[in-house]
Amino acid sequence: MQPRETIVEIERIWTEDARQLADAVANLDSSWGTTVFDLVDGAAVLCGPGLYVNRALGLGLESYPNDGDIDLLESRSAAVGVPPCVEVCDATRAGLAELLIRRGYVDHGKTTAVVHDLSEVRARDPAVLVEYCGFDDLLAWQETAAVGWDHDTHTRRRASDVFAAAAVRVDDPGLMVARSADDGRLLGCATLKIGQGMATLGGMSTLPDERGRGVQAALICHRLRQAKEAGCRYAVSSATQGSASVRNLLRQGFQVSHTKTELTHF
Repeated sequence: MQPRETIVEIERIWTEDARQLADAVANLDSSWGTTVFDLVDGAAVLCGPGLYVNRALGLGLESYPNDGDIDLLESRSAAVGVPPCVEVCDATRAGLAELLIRRGYVDHGKTTAVVHDLSEVRARDPAVLVEYCGFDDLLAWQETAAVGWDHDTHTRRRASDVFAAAAVRVDDPGLMVARSADDGRLLGCATLKIGQGMATLGGMSTLPDERGRGVQAALICHRLRQAKEAGCRYAVSSATQGSASVRNLLRQGFQVSHTKTELTHF
């Protein structure tokens, strides 16, 4: 596990990144009802029903929320139409989890955060070309993501598309696709955000017919090299605890930084 100050720094940057993405979603499509507001030392990022971020982030890292703060989160979550949820981690003050459990919150899933010190980054795979997507290429990224993540319903596809449209506006360098070097066909996609000396490797997916040929390894390697060339102190990512994605990241030289737990009230 990383030192507490490193975990706090990572979580603070991730909280700000989530706020920026949610603000972009709100500007793109107000029908989601996206709401973002300060909450003690963190932020409540409520993107809307069916979207990927609907919880309080960075809460309790330095301060001690009270019942009134959680009351506010619950009322605002109800207005958006999502269950109240607070993300805690290994650096969160112990009193917050105790407060939430007393109020009936339950563990609704864990995420493993990982970190790479960028001291050793593998060479790029010449068989896989990685290129960034701008506004003109957004549809290609959206189509690749939809197939790779099996977004086979209108609801899931709509959520995926709006997040991509938001990310292309606020993430830097942003969205990227992987293509086969021999014929240029699409293989997969990923995201990268660099800021405040840290690179965040966001979600990535591979088209089903292209799995098993090292596409994800190539996407990870490309982003790590970008982070190193940009002068980042480290690169970070996260995935569901115990998942193949975590194992894949660890194989590429990442180390476990900390564990994040979603405490939700249903």
